[in-house]
Amino acid sequence: MPAAVDNVAAFCEMCRTKLPNESASAFSDFPICPISSVRSVSRFVTQAREVDKPFYAGLAAYSYTLLYNSAGALVSVRGDIDPAVISSDPDLELVDQRPFEQSTTSGSLATSERRYAYRVLAETVIDGLALRAGELLVVDTPTAESLRASSRAVRELAGEKLLGICVFRLPLDKDPATLTIAQVVTALADRGARAKVDVRIFSESAGRTEERAAANEWILEVKNSGTADSASDKTIIDLKVPPGALQNLMPATAAGIETLCALGNNSTFSDRKTCSQRRANLIRFKPRALRVGQTVKVRLLIDFGLQTTVPILVHMQTDTGEQYENRLEVATERSTP
Repeated sequence: MPAAVDNVAAFCEMCRTKLPNESASAFSDFPICPISSVRSVSRFVTQAREVDKPFYAGLAAYSYTLLYNSAGALVSVRGDIDPAVISSDPDLELVDQRPFEQSTTSGSLATSERRYAYRVLAETVIDGLALRAGELLVVDTPTAESLRASSRAVRELAGEKLLGICVFRLPLDKDPATLTIAQVVTALADRGARAKVDVRIFSESAGRTEERAAANEWILEVKNSGTADSASDKTIIDLKVPPGALQNLMPATAAGIETLCALGNNSTFSDRKTCSQRRANLIRFKPRALRVGQTVKVRLLIDFGLQTTVPILVHMQTDTGEQYENRLEVATERSTP
């Protein structure tokens, strides 16, 4: 795989290098290399074509995670940790997110892999990796758009000797560190990544008595069912509820929740301001992250009365900077024990 081979020397050199210091600004300038890039793919495909022998082009669809201690030395490199678990952990503070390449051959930052840096706020463990306060966790992750741009470069530059494109690696059932099958298919078909967010509001009464099943406890479930990841902290779910209907909010570690008062008629979400839970007629749900396939839930205690549908506004900025907005009327689902 030419793109992977290209980065071996740079990756090894990176592993021998210490971070300049602990500041987020200095860290953001540290030259950590991406797993792959359109530039490196284009260069090696061109070189392979000049050899004039049949060849396959290998493209990367996986992420890796690097842990640096408080002194800036590399402690661990992992290629099997779910980026969604990292971005949702309340003990990790996002201090930097950006594309690796500030300019690309296509002139769009969307074609670059993404780099996320998190400062460890308290001792915690993520998928067997022990983290200490003050350390830095760095995630390099591809996107459907970065894979799409690389595959397009291969088709345009490889010539007649190209035997095919190999994607490493296709996800298994328990391999969340890779792009999903849907993302890979979309990229290889040269289609743009699509944002789509599904929302459900349902009760969870399995194993409960009739009295508990009739209570006003609901679960708000938000799922990214598209092929575009959300940028961190860039997803907002607004729920319109009757004033005074909200009885309690159950804290969610993977999301923030706000109570707001929306002025004007019930069909708009504008002119809103923070207000008490008792007066609120709008609940704002903000997942820390919403990657493709990820589901985030929160428990709400709400008396909907005779209301059977909830007006909802979904706004999401994808990791490539695209804006997605959708207005929904979500039916409440009351399950039976």
